[in-house]
Amino acid sequence: MVTGNIETAYLDTAGTTEIVLIDGVNGLRINTLQGDQGLTTLFGIGIPFGLIFLASVVLNALDVIGVEKAKRLSRTYIISGFTSLIPIIIIILFIVSLVGLITQFTGLVGGGKPMPMQINEMASAISSSPFGGEFMDTIESRGTINIKWGLAIGSYLFIAAAAIKIVAGIILRTAKVPEAPKNMNE
Repeated sequence: MVTGNIETAYLDTAGTTEIVLIDGVNGLRINTLQGDQGLTTLFGIGIPFGLIFLASVVLNALDVIGVEKAKRLSRTYIISGFTSLIPIIIIILFIVSLVGLITQFTGLVGGGKPMPMQINEMASAISSSPFGGEFMDTIESRGTINIKWGLAIGSYLFIAAAAIKIVAGIILRTAKVPEAPKNMNE
């Protein structure tokens, strides 16, 4: 999530507003800062994430019930933990590549006028610190720009869930679980 308060001759946000937002329901949304349009969806995912999480819980329960060996379940937990990190990795890669996206959109927002160097400095600051930060500067001694960015609560919950799954897999792998007795009728 990127929020900003921009007061320049080029544009004015009239207070703090969301500029870029990536979420699981609407995908990537960008505020072009043109009038009262608000956030515009660039691409999104049409599947509600609640259904994906519910299916994940059901499949996880079936894995626990149907497991024959503890090592197989531990491997499943560890792999599931790493795959839980994939959305966060994609978001971080997007933030790192945000420099190119911001420089493309500055021409659109500025109406073809050349943008100040501070915009490039801001984009570089965001890309160099993808987990969060703040950029403040004065533009042409008349305007100010104050941008804050960072991962939202959903990202931290994904990281916590991944860590718990990985730790559970490691604990299960190191635990000594007695094997079930084999079928005597064989």
